[in-house]
Amino acid sequence: MPGSLKGEATAPSKWWLLQVVANATFGSFQFGYNLAVLNTCLKMVVLLMRWCGEDQLTTECDAARNRDGAITVGVFVGAAVGCLLGGKWMHRGRRRTLMMAHLLFIVGSLLSAASVDFVMLLVSRVIVGVGVGVATVAVPMYISEVTPAEKRGAYGTMNQLLITVGIMVAIVLGNVQRNDPQHWPSPDTVPTREAIWWRFMLGFSALPSIVSLSLFLFVFPFETPHFLVEEGKADQALPILERMYCTSGETDAEAQTAQAKLDDIQRNVQERRASEKRTVGLFKAFRDPWYRYVLLVGWVLSAFQQLSGMNAFIAASNHIFEQAGFTGGRATLLSTCMGVMNVILTLVTVKAIDWAGRRKLMLIGTLGQFVATAPTAVVLLIGSGAVSEGVMIWLPVASVFGYVVFFAIAYGPVLWVYLNEIYPVEIKGPAVGSASALNWVACIAVVFLTKVLNNTLIFSISSCCSLFACVFVFVFMLETSGVSIDESPYLKGRPSDSTAASKAKIDSLSAKQSTAKNIPASDGDSMPAQPCGGLGIAHPDSASSREGDLVVLSSSVGVSTGDC
Repeated sequence: MPGSLKGEATAPSKWWLLQVVANATFGSFQFGYNLAVLNTCLKMVVLLMRWCGEDQLTTECDAARNRDGAITVGVFVGAAVGCLLGGKWMHRGRRRTLMMAHLLFIVGSLLSAASVDFVMLLVSRVIVGVGVGVATVAVPMYISEVTPAEKRGAYGTMNQLLITVGIMVAIVLGNVQRNDPQHWPSPDTVPTREAIWWRFMLGFSALPSIVSLSLFLFVFPFETPHFLVEEGKADQALPILERMYCTSGETDAEAQTAQAKLDDIQRNVQERRASEKRTVGLFKAFRDPWYRYVLLVGWVLSAFQQLSGMNAFIAASNHIFEQAGFTGGRATLLSTCMGVMNVILTLVTVKAIDWAGRRKLMLIGTLGQFVATAPTAVVLLIGSGAVSEGVMIWLPVASVFGYVVFFAIAYGPVLWVYLNEIYPVEIKGPAVGSASALNWVACIAVVFLTKVLNNTLIFSISSCCSLFACVFVFVFMLETSGVSIDESPYLKGRPSDSTAASKAKIDSLSAKQSTAKNIPASDGDSMPAQPCGGLGIAHPDSASSREGDLVVLSSSVGVSTGDC
């Protein structure tokens, strides 16, 4: 039985590992599906719920725009809340947290399908959004803890792959339904299939959650090795590790590898407990300069994934294409092509993320996003007189497609793998939760603004944010490919004392510095790492590195790059 862990590990177990990861990525599918599902069916909801009037066939009115924006943003607000909840729930178990997310998806999806008015639809979409937020945190962490380090990037990319599959499925299902209200003389004459199809689309996402929940209950009823060791259940963790590492048929050697990995996890857990750091809250972690450094890196990377505009292009692609001059049917077709391309290109990253590395892919991807969107931003700022009408119509389409190409091979899949590699276990739950929540807050701002801004501002903001992200990656991002998730490169050289003790030592050093006017260079070189700048972060002064050496935060985030 695939989920059985009793007795000796069976080899090879590659298919077992793939099944475990695939089941986890049902949550990723829900992420993508619920992000895009309203993009193609909301006009029919506006028409049939008569938000513009009893006998009005139009879907363009102030009431429709306001409620459209509220429902779309409601999903993202729920997701931001869900990220924070997910970060807290992770301490109760990764599997249990994913199961909670699927329960939210089932309840929210069925309520969405049964909605009879705006309020019921809004509440149900917020519930779905909370599930999306919980899955945003839980899926990457679960995958990172049930896969070997050398394959973590490839398996972690499946998270983004299933997000893109969910987006594509939502858009494809939307093509079945007509979105032009002029096809019928009144809302009452809309054919039954058209009238209920939007309910099917919103309720459909309950099905994958029912499947995944059943698999977690009956086929994969176990927690991750890291969580089990944290809970003092190492005897239950070893069989899982054996299944993780017994993938080539060399069971004896790989069983020893599994035991060595268990010993490594236990040693890290014991070290954390000895230093009273089993679990560190977010606010306490932020007071520690070393934790603060890695928290800020994760937060900035997470925010600018959204500020660069991807979910605006996904959730409002029809709106952008219609502004460019395409009708509703052609706009939906372009959105479908974009979704299919997103899936295909994400497959490329499955292998590339491990051999090319996280940092190199992010540099290529963010620079490519800027190059793709900047020409459209410039042309639209100059005005229509600068180029022909055909160029004005097709250039935004080319920019969106070019942007999706580079996002799909880099920022999309890499971020969720990277966040679960840079945070140590003692702060991972709250840290990943806060970074994911910030990602969704940025998404709310971008998607809401996309509804009211014109293409000129949309592409200008996207290109500027992509350029900033590229510079930030070049200066601050460290490589994590092949590094154990228990060994963050950002904490290399950190003292082993507890957060409180570390803070006390740093405060003491800061007090001494404030009373000393001049410190000789020779004395300064012999001192321990001291806090620099406003954030009190101490790191060696070096250029951006791929070898794991820490870089110095620039003054743009409040940390001096000069001498302490």
